[in-house]
Amino acid sequence: MLLFTDIDVDDIPQNDIDHIKSYVKNYPKERILLSTLPSNLKRKYSKDQYLPILRELEQDGYGTLTNTDNTTGPKGIVFIKKPRMESVSTSQICVTTNEL
Repeated sequence: MLLFTDIDVDDIPQNDIDHIKSYVKNYPKERILLSTLPSNLKRKYSKDQYLPILRELEQDGYGTLTNTDNTTGPKGIVFIKKPRMESVSTSQICVTTNEL
């Protein structure tokens, strides 16, 4: 379990926060290492500044924030996304109900 200190993200512009959230939400894989975030943002902000943003995504139900299971070397921070639910189109519903 991660322990977080309360870091204020007021120093991060809202457009960067939105960019980070969008990147995480649209990342093609289930697991996102903090170290794989875009380098243009990774150089600007510390790990402690990213944590409240990722914690907010976790609270909004987009996934879980945890540590890697490394046995050697430093532990990495991982955001594990929840699988997306595929919505059923209305045309599929109409076809199914008409066939009954």
